Amino acid sequence: MSEVVGQLANSPGFKNPEDLLDILRVGFSKPKINGKTIHESAEVIPKSAKDLLNELETGLKELNKGDEVIISRKIRRDGSGSGYEKLEKGGNEIDVLNITKRKIIESKRVSGKNKDAVRDRINAIIEKFTEEDKISDINKELYPNHFGQLKIDEPANPYFNLNKEQFIEKIRKELFPNVEKSGVDKLKLKETIQELEVTTGKETFKINKNEW
Repeated sequence: MSEVVGQLANSPGFKNPEDLLDILRVGFSKPKINGKTIHESAEVIPKSAKDLLNELETGLKELNKGDEVIISRKIRRDGSGSGYEKLEKGGNEIDVLNITKRKIIESKRVSGKNKDAVRDRINAIIEKFTEEDKISDINKELYPNHFGQLKIDEPANPYFNLNKEQFIEKIRKELFPNVEKSGVDKLKLKETIQELEVTTGKETFKINKNEW
């Protein structure tokens, strides 16, 4: 984590370094004993910190392409600049915003053992780009390139040991035909996400919308 944060802090393309401290505070917490916080102890890494690390690493990849990036920030609903509205109610929380290429990346980590965990994360990415209370229509127009990312780090998950071809085939067989029974809407997925990057225990691969 410290290495990633250090690289971000020293990158001129990272456009919200002032938020780093607040971002890290959300991701880390002090351990407790009998309900009391132990301030003298070292910080522990809960699940939220792993989610945060995923966002930071994804943002760093975009930065290394030479692009300007905003990470883990709430942007204004009306699309005015790239300002941060801490007190603004509603959505518009962005995991990674590539300003240069006008794209938004929604990053999700799959930690559940059940296959439904993958379904839920894919649907959550779709909802991010389709529901007004998640990201305003104005911001979706300003940043029209929408990408998703899944990182499956639970070895017991049935998708963990799959390569790209196996992953796509499993989605086709198990989730696309069952959209009415809490599956994944194939047409909505293709319309919403240009590319889904998936990291399994085998490899990291990208699925273009036309490959579904």
